[in-house]
Amino acid sequence: MYSAVDRGVWCSEVHRGCQAQFHSHDSVVGVSCLAAMAASNVEGSQHNRAGKEIIMQPPITSEVVVAYAQCPRKAYLLLFGPEQGIPHEYIRILERQRQENHERYVNLLQHNHADVHPYTVENLRNGRSVLLNARLQAEGYEATCSALRRVEGTSSGGTPWYEPTICVGTYSINTDQKRELVFTGYVLAHVQHTPPVAGSMIGVDGRTHTIKLDKSATDLLSLLAPLRAWTTTAAPEPPPIILNKHCPLCPFQRLCHAQAEQEDNLSLLDSLSTAKMVKKYARKGIFTVNQLSYLYRPRKQRKRSRKSVVPRHDVALQALVIRTGKIFILRRPELSRQPVEIFLDIEGIPDQHRYYLMGLFICEGERGTYHAVWADTGAEEEQMWHQFLTLLQEYPDAPLYHYGSYEPKAIATLGHR
Repeated sequence: MYSAVDRGVWCSEVHRGCQAQFHSHDSVVGVSCLAAMAASNVEGSQHNRAGKEIIMQPPITSEVVVAYAQCPRKAYLLLFGPEQGIPHEYIRILERQRQENHERYVNLLQHNHADVHPYTVENLRNGRSVLLNARLQAEGYEATCSALRRVEGTSSGGTPWYEPTICVGTYSINTDQKRELVFTGYVLAHVQHTPPVAGSMIGVDGRTHTIKLDKSATDLLSLLAPLRAWTTTAAPEPPPIILNKHCPLCPFQRLCHAQAEQEDNLSLLDSLSTAKMVKKYARKGIFTVNQLSYLYRPRKQRKRSRKSVVPRHDVALQALVIRTGKIFILRRPELSRQPVEIFLDIEGIPDQHRYYLMGLFICEGERGTYHAVWADTGAEEEQMWHQFLTLLQEYPDAPLYHYGSYEPKAIATLGHR
């Protein structure tokens, strides 16, 4: 159940304006939560001074909330941009898998439950066991879910109590998907006057993941506050461009990257991909990559020092390389060549937490041979691991080269399994 603090956070938002009543001559009419929300939405609509036109602001959806957590500018463009960008092919694949998963799940519910109905406000009030394809709207928020499933008891408003279920296009559940479910629960709380305790997510493999919703209430409200401010402002200012790790999959990548290059934006440097880091240099009067490049000062090694200068990443040097187009060498690399050298590359599927390929290039003098060890299924992963170890045992003194940290982590994970 909810803790006193978390439940208070949800309920203070849910019940605000939901219990209002008004008197009409000799009768007292209770105002429903949705009616109270509709009245409060007048504040979120921008009225023309002449009173002839009302401009309705776009609703805050699950997609917008998730986008704001990734990048505020992405959320702004989804709300107010003239175009919705070009979806990445990977996102299209996930959406296709999600839709197929949704159809399987709906068919399963219809086969296993007798009291299954499409979502309507009337069916919600009548307490149907399962409501399909729910589109929830309240206070300028909008969320969709595959199904609403009734739980025991009734809400504070006397209506039945439901919990949301969302189908996803992945095997595992990530943070963004959990955030989507939490937001859906938040909107549902306004509709049924009671916050749901938990929600469910259905993976591509059919597994049900139960998520507690009360633990993320505070985090969600911190995202909704700036979004609400945008939708209640006549002409909200767009947030600055901060390129980050989400950009490769963003539909607005080309648009933002082109503007970032025109501005010579600091976030063009991978290591300056947060607003906090950009502001750090802004306080020093550094706003562009060109300006940052003039901060670089090479470290000089003391004559009596026996220790060599340890190479380290320097954003100012990176900026200098971009400005001058030159490659700077701190010191010549020293490579100790061996008679036999092995180069390793491992490929995996992060969503399924498994590895399917271990590729080796064994270099013996002037001769090189390739070895590809595959695991088409999770059950074959152990066999792939033992074949890899057998190949290494043939060259016990050979160094193993790899790129980045992915391969060492993969070896540690497979060895532990």
